[in-house]
Amino acid sequence: MTTNPGRDGELRIWDNANIVESFSGVTSPLTFTFAAMAYGTVYESYARSLRVPREQLRQMDDWLPSLLGHFHGRVYYNLLNWYRLVRISPFYRINRRLLETAMGVDVPVSDGIAESLRPYEFRSRWRRRFSRAVINFTFAWKFLRMANNVRRFTRYFYRSYAVFDKVDYGSLPADETYRRFKDLKRDLLYRWGPMQMLDSTILLSLGALHFLGTKWMPEAPEWLTWAAARPGAAVESVEPARALSALAVRVRAEPDLTDLVENAEPNEMMRALRDAGHDEFLQAVEAYISDHGYRSPDELKLEVPDLREDPASLFLMLRDALHSPSDPHTRDTAQEYLDAHLHGIRRALYEVVRRKASRSLADRERLRFCRTRAFGSAKQILRALGRDLHRVGAIESFDDVFYLRLEELCGVYEGTIAHTELKDLVAVRKRIRERDELMSAPARFETRGGPYFDGNLDEATGWASQHAARTGVRSLRGTPSSPGLVEGRAVVATRPQDVKGGILVAYRTDPGWVAALPNAAGLIIERGSPLTHVAIVARELGVPTIVKMKDATREIETGMLIRMDGAQGTVTILDDPAETECIAETVVS
Repeated sequence: MTTNPGRDGELRIWDNANIVESFSGVTSPLTFTFAAMAYGTVYESYARSLRVPREQLRQMDDWLPSLLGHFHGRVYYNLLNWYRLVRISPFYRINRRLLETAMGVDVPVSDGIAESLRPYEFRSRWRRRFSRAVINFTFAWKFLRMANNVRRFTRYFYRSYAVFDKVDYGSLPADETYRRFKDLKRDLLYRWGPMQMLDSTILLSLGALHFLGTKWMPEAPEWLTWAAARPGAAVESVEPARALSALAVRVRAEPDLTDLVENAEPNEMMRALRDAGHDEFLQAVEAYISDHGYRSPDELKLEVPDLREDPASLFLMLRDALHSPSDPHTRDTAQEYLDAHLHGIRRALYEVVRRKASRSLADRERLRFCRTRAFGSAKQILRALGRDLHRVGAIESFDDVFYLRLEELCGVYEGTIAHTELKDLVAVRKRIRERDELMSAPARFETRGGPYFDGNLDEATGWASQHAARTGVRSLRGTPSSPGLVEGRAVVATRPQDVKGGILVAYRTDPGWVAALPNAAGLIIERGSPLTHVAIVARELGVPTIVKMKDATREIETGMLIRMDGAQGTVTILDDPAETECIAETVVS
């Protein structure tokens, strides 16, 4: 990583770590500003729930709204602010290491920088000690009651969500739709903060599980902690994959339905099913979309339509599922290893910690479903506002609304910005996006002073206009996430519907990729961590998985024959079709 020693000012470290799972590639101004608002609101509520004093909450206003950054359309963690956030709760030195693992951060910050970061200051030592005691006690109480708190929150969430989800926003006056948006922020986001305690619960539980594993089983494989803490077969996140597999079973049972699904245009599939009289299967598809419609690729990006608006991608994944095994792997390798290597009182204590970690991970997946639904409701509302702006002639097309920042959109309805300004703003940002799309973005870089000032964003920090070429290496190493040895053709994909069996290789994934997992013989993710959503589900399905494999999408190309070892975190390139073709041409000539 390169810095610019010639500049003065505050050091900031920008890392896309696992934020790329939620916001990949160029992300619209509306999505970024909505996400930044949501993160700031939720974590301010989290600090309040831990009883951080009012004066210190005001100090957090200096950095809490900027947990995320936006560079050439790409979203990054403002990493040092996340260290500040972690420092609010106890066990900072342990938690910051676990945070780095959970996020998939490749290069931890130095101890000197980490120790210098503080979320707030106190006017006296006595006030600091008293506040620390209150926060620690509150943290411990919430840690012990986390499962109950999650259940209570989810009950509240689904009651509120039912109200937002059943509204036809297109039929409401625009000012009423905008009021519902403010209600969404108040009723859901402000109440979400206390649930962020769950991240600390997971980190501490996994840290304890890893400590016991390395102490009592020093020869244990690297993947054991992640596999042992799997949230269980009943985890909500696995349901889209299982439901898609069930649809594939129904299709395979009817030859004429199989022919239709494999050959009809995805965009015309719903009509084709109706015309062909497959009413029962059509009802099953509609039930899938009703239950899992928000589980679509790039589901948190407001500009991307979900399955309810555009079901075509569902049928592309269904085609792949027709050729995948109907019964995914169910072998519990962690259980087998523990049964062979850990017994007695040590095993009993390990299982206590293991259950806490597993329940916490299952709860996190449950809350992520809630988050997806909350973003889905926001997506409906903001799209309705875009249609209103198009109707009155403020923008050329309803989806131009995504080129606006959230404060600009709100300003139209609050009277702080004229709607006549919007077309010019959209035109400028469309030109900027065209340039940004051509750039290759680094995974991590540093800035000093004003992030966009001269010398901060140049090729020295990793920004470039061209993608780097392959180096020709034959072996790669990453972090083991789910064990298994598999050999097959690589499928390098940017969207889950591109998967047609083989070993799936992706720069990043998001929850919308879950439905594609039963179609993959293995999974390799360049950016992410063993706690990445898709990595967790892959473990439940028994799919061999490696994460944090640097340069995977540069060095591996679709069609290459590769061998991946999920237990060791290694990939070996066995042959390169391009090279084979070159050799053949040389021989012929």
